[in-house]
Amino acid sequence: MSNHQSRKKPTRAPKKQVLIVCNGKMTEPSYFRKFKPGLVHVQFINASPLNLVKQAALYRNKREKQQGWNFDQCWCVFDKDDFTSQDFNQAVCTQDVRIAYSNEAFELWFLLHYDYVNTAISRHQYIKILNRKLDREYKKNDEAMFHVLRDKLDTAITNAKRLHDLYEKQTQPADRNPCTTVYKLVEILIKN
Repeated sequence: MSNHQSRKKPTRAPKKQVLIVCNGKMTEPSYFRKFKPGLVHVQFINASPLNLVKQAALYRNKREKQQGWNFDQCWCVFDKDDFTSQDFNQAVCTQDVRIAYSNEAFELWFLLHYDYVNTAISRHQYIKILNRKLDREYKKNDEAMFHVLRDKLDTAITNAKRLHDLYEKQTQPADRNPCTTVYKLVEILIKN
């Protein structure tokens, strides 16, 4: 055998792929698709948080078996919104997938890039505050949000952790308002 034939091609560690399943149709997918395209797969499923978790696990398994996808992690991203506390709490406590929730709305994550907020406010108030912080009108499907906020990720992560720590051992997830665990997913995405 010649020396040329016996050489092995260098092997690369497989890239880690992350599946993110959202029940938000516009805001969350627009934001997460900006993280490392090709390594992050975002899927929208219109479902309550608990049903989203169940459907995300099925979706992941189906894609891995039928299409050969290999996900290192599967995350569900959802808001409390007007879903029942029981549905929300059960979804947060699942073991089937990882969870990144926001109570009351995903816009809390955006707001935490600017300020630490520990007072319960409605999703409508988040939008008013974001309008002032952005110095323009915030829109739900704003493709620019990732780029506008990118330089403030460390602030958002610090603020979200502080907020999560405030509530974590004291209350059920549905009663943690405001609170978000989106920082856990973002930390994974910026490390990979």
